Amino acid sequence: MKTILINGAENIGKTIFSVKLAQRLAQSNKVLLISLRRQKNNIEDYLDIDDMITYDITDYFLKYAKLDKVITSVCDLDIILSPFVEDKYKIEKEDIDKLLDKIEYDYLIVDDGDSNLFSDYISILITDSGYDKEINEDYFFVNKVDSSFDDRYYDFIINNKDKYLGYESLKNDYDFKIIIDNLLNEDTKKVDKLSIFEKIKKKFRK
Repeated sequence: MKTILINGAENIGKTIFSVKLAQRLAQSNKVLLISLRRQKNNIEDYLDIDDMITYDITDYFLKYAKLDKVITSVCDLDIILSPFVEDKYKIEKEDIDKLLDKIEYDYLIVDDGDSNLFSDYISILITDSGYDKEINEDYFFVNKVDSSFDDRYYDFIINNKDKYLGYESLKNDYDFKIIIDNLLNEDTKKVDKLSIFEKIKKKFRK
């Protein structure tokens, strides 16, 4: 089973990307999508399944419900939702280890997944164009960019081009098709070097 952790800042598009990726993989694989932390927008909001949910992931860890009761199936995709109540239960690595021992899937997609809870995984970071920190994840892409965005002008992309999956424009309405294609094909995007004229232009933009 391959585990993919999706992370990034608040409101950067982690959950909708997790849903889109899981739906794509579920076309030909057995996929479980889980979320470990309640956010402004959650899995059930994008899948419109609020009325189908009774239990969340911590109900299983607390032994309030069996595993088959916390898993909900929607269009060939299995999901487990984040805790409905904040601070209901602190999820530990041993909880995740026990869960992984019980499930059989081709892919586990974790929305907002804490890497300290997992041992073997692929990590994806979603950033915005103002990102300025070191990238430690396996892959990353830039989300919510406008028509003026040019990735050649961003040092954090140039310096991490072997991890770069591309960028998602606001006008694409969270399609993520190219990003997911690049991820599944392990095809990181090559970034062209700036010409001398463009370097001068970049200098005056600062």
